[in-house]
Amino acid sequence: MKRNILELEMLLKLPIVDEEYGFDLSPDGTQIAFSSNRTGQWHIYTMPLDRSAAPRQITSGPGANFAPRWPRDGL
Repeated sequence: MKRNILELEMLLKLPIVDEEYGFDLSPDGTQIAFSSNRTGQWHIYTMPLDRSAAPRQITSGPGANFAPRWPRDGL
């Protein structure tokens, strides 16, 4: 599992990806949600695994946002 985290950091060129609770794969296996402090605050980002789009920040505002989890029912 550690190898996947390092590949994600290299792919996205992020300064920090939370290694313990930092990412989750979508139920359909097409996207990843991950936490990063690329702006100096923890936020959650998503992106397609096929790299067809850049990472998209989905949280905003102050406070720590980490440990993303996709709903298992896909909704």
